[in-house]
Amino acid sequence: MEKIATRKLIRTVIVPLLVSALIVVSSLTIFSHGLLELVGLLLYPASPIIYGWVTRDKVGAVIVGTVPIVAFFLYPDYAAGYLYDFDMAQTVELVIFLLRIMIIGGLGGYFASKRELKFLIVAIALVILWFLVFMYSFHFH
Repeated sequence: MEKIATRKLIRTVIVPLLVSALIVVSSLTIFSHGLLELVGLLLYPASPIIYGWVTRDKVGAVIVGTVPIVAFFLYPDYAAGYLYDFDMAQTVELVIFLLRIMIIGGLGGYFASKRELKFLIVAIALVILWFLVFMYSFHFH
């Protein structure tokens, strides 16, 4: 019984966290190569869809949809800008932004894990929404 619980924990939590780490490392590598930045950006909303569809693991797909983007924004090179120029309003904006795209990414993975065409269409629509929210959340001055 103990072995089954350990395997389930590994399959449900550890594997998605490792996939999340792989997404962050891959995107950070890609972001440093200019032309491939869009591919790196699309890794975040597409990964939970792919993970959910392939594994049918609802919890894992939600983890893959939420953890990588938070890890990316906590990456020291990015977070240093917020810590150096600390502004409470900007921090609240960042938290709201992260919550929006975490919810959208998690839901996309969840719907994809149901592995039916109608839910896949919803998941793809959520990828598009994720991308739009991401792009329109930046203030271009």
